[in-house]
Amino acid sequence: GEYGFPESHAASFAILVYASSWQKTHYPAQFLCSVLNSQPMGFYAPTSLVRDAQKRGIEVRDVCVMQSEWDSTLEPVDPERKQKVMSSAPGAQVAMRLGFRLVRGLGEDASDRICAARAERPFESIDDLRQRARLRKEEARALAEAGALELLSPGRRNALWKTEAPRTPGLFERTETGERDVALPELSAANQLVLDYERKGLSLSDHPLSHYRRRLKKLGAVRAADLVYLPAGTNVSVAGLVLNRQRPATASGVVFLTIEDETGIANLIVRSKIFDEYDHVARNAPLLLVHGRVERASSPIARPEPSSPQSSIAPQSSTEPQLSIAPQLSIAPQSSTEPQSSIEPQLPTQSQAELPLPGSPPIHVLVQSLERLGRGTGRPTTEGDEPVERPTSTDATLHGLSRNFH
Repeated sequence: GEYGFPESHAASFAILVYASSWQKTHYPAQFLCSVLNSQPMGFYAPTSLVRDAQKRGIEVRDVCVMQSEWDSTLEPVDPERKQKVMSSAPGAQVAMRLGFRLVRGLGEDASDRICAARAERPFESIDDLRQRARLRKEEARALAEAGALELLSPGRRNALWKTEAPRTPGLFERTETGERDVALPELSAANQLVLDYERKGLSLSDHPLSHYRRRLKKLGAVRAADLVYLPAGTNVSVAGLVLNRQRPATASGVVFLTIEDETGIANLIVRSKIFDEYDHVARNAPLLLVHGRVERASSPIARPEPSSPQSSIAPQSSTEPQLSIAPQLSIAPQSSTEPQSSIEPQLPTQSQAELPLPGSPPIHVLVQSLERLGRGTGRPTTEGDEPVERPTSTDATLHGLSRNFH
């Protein structure tokens, strides 16, 4: 008989794609919650899933010791508040609360103790939390750095101060010290972003590239969302967080990269010659500044009238361009002397179900040169290129996130 594996495999995959697409369309919050609770899996990291959900109007709430469970959960929303989720299905208008499973340094056993103690009565303070949930200092520190103690002590510096305060164990453990509360200054946005990525691997309200935007504007870099307005052949510079690197065996050595800035994603085509010339940067840099030219199959979209800048987290309006991304593939294994961590499939922060505007095919940037953003170590190759300027203090702070971006 005929060899039926390809047909059966295609049919099974088609059913999975249809079911997933239906769930994501009609019950997006429930879909997000279930996929987050199934991590690690597939090509999509939590930051990818959450950012895509926020752009689709889902309210994602941060980890909180007064509300969170081990798994992410669904919560009701204010009925008086206008919802932005584009679904009229019954039960679709809900918010999602991040679970303790996302907090690095906090195990499921600690989460169970927190939930059990909270079921008896709400926590009154950080000391009350530590005592009744029997948290170790490092577990309390993880919660403070993740922003999970905001309802008990607003401000992460204040929460960290209280978790690090010396305590007398044993008989006098519950004795009040009588020390006055200290109001410490708020963390800078960059430092808070570092803590978000180090502890949770994501941020609900910020993106690393937003801290580079002023500098990138001076370097002539455009935003990813602006690529749809540029005609084919336009020379561009674009920067972003590297989401994945793909080298399909059938692509004759061509490497496909996906990068993301605070407005969206950009697909890059890197010829083998360019990739080999910038081998170390191309393989390992978490943030890239790319010089190349736009490739597209049709005319650019008409640019809308100028308006106030939209937050990168806010749901996109009907005129906001959205880019599609190609199916994700892992890059071919490299020699043992090359770093392997950066070659593992890395995760985009927008869903593959993201569709371009009608009549707008996927847009790519054919890369001509690469530079490492934030370190000043890239080598320009095209005439007239200027090296990346020396890193500022904010760059140095954000570079501490490098190991968490992959």
